[in-house]
Amino acid sequence: MNCNDLIVVVNNVSSITRMLDFVRMVYGFGVKNLVLTRVYGAAAQQGVGEAFKIAVRHSASLLVLPDALDAINLLAPDRVVVLRRIGGGTVDLARAVEGGGKIMIIVDGSDQELKLPNSIEAHSTQFNVGGIAMLAIGLDKLMQCLNNG
Repeated sequence: MNCNDLIVVVNNVSSITRMLDFVRMVYGFGVKNLVLTRVYGAAAQQGVGEAFKIAVRHSASLLVLPDALDAINLLAPDRVVVLRRIGGGTVDLARAVEGGGKIMIIVDGSDQELKLPNSIEAHSTQFNVGGIAMLAIGLDKLMQCLNNG
C-alpha cells in the first residue's frame, strides 16, 4: 500500500474549524485522496471552499458527497475500515490494512459511532480520544509503516 492507495473519508461534520482541522491534518500526512461526506451547517456553507483551496495547495483530490455509502460505491475500495474507539470487536488499524490494495478509512467527524455494512471496525489507540486524534494517530502509524517498508 502507498499513499495513493489510501482514501480518507470524514463523515458528519458541521463545524468549519473542525472540518478544516481534519483536512489540514490528512493532507499534512501526505494522503492525496480525501472525501468529505454528510457536511452540513456552517461547514457546508462556508468551509468547503476553503477545504478545496487547501487541497489544491497540496496537489491533492477532494470530493464532497452526500454520505459514506456514496463514497464506497463511487470509489470502490478493496477494503473499508471504519475507525472507532477500542472495544466491541475492533482490530488494530495496522492489522486492518494488511495486504494492501485500495483502502478507505472512514472516521466520524462528530465523534459518534458509525456503522457500515461489509466494513472492518478498527481502532488506532487504546485511549478514548476523539475522531481527529484517532485519525492522526492512525495515519502516523500507517505512514511510519509505509516509510519503513
